[in-house]
Amino acid sequence: MEGNIFAEKVKFLFRKGNIFWQRHSIQRIIERNFTTSEIRQIVLSGDIIEYYPEAKPLPSGLFYGCASNRTVHVVIALNIYEKMVYVITVYEPDLDHFELDLKIRKKNE
Repeated sequence: MEGNIFAEKVKFLFRKGNIFWQRHSIQRIIERNFTTSEIRQIVLSGDIIEYYPEAKPLPSGLFYGCASNRTVHVVIALNIYEKMVYVITVYEPDLDHFELDLKIRKKNE
């Protein structure tokens, strides 16, 4: 499965409400003053900027979007067998780790 197909499957399951919010993601949402509605909107309207097909225990992807005038990254894992998506974490990217567009990860030097 490639990144765009992964993103389509994630968005489909998000629309159906097949979402499991990991404890870590809920903690980060609260700490960073987001709402689950904002995170849903980022996943549904945002872009996938990284795809990790070999991630364990499930393939994952990094979604990019904006909420409350802030750039946000959301890591999602997909279980196609159980037809469920897992929100792993939510954070604001920084220039220490990403290029100016906040979409491209800086290379390790």
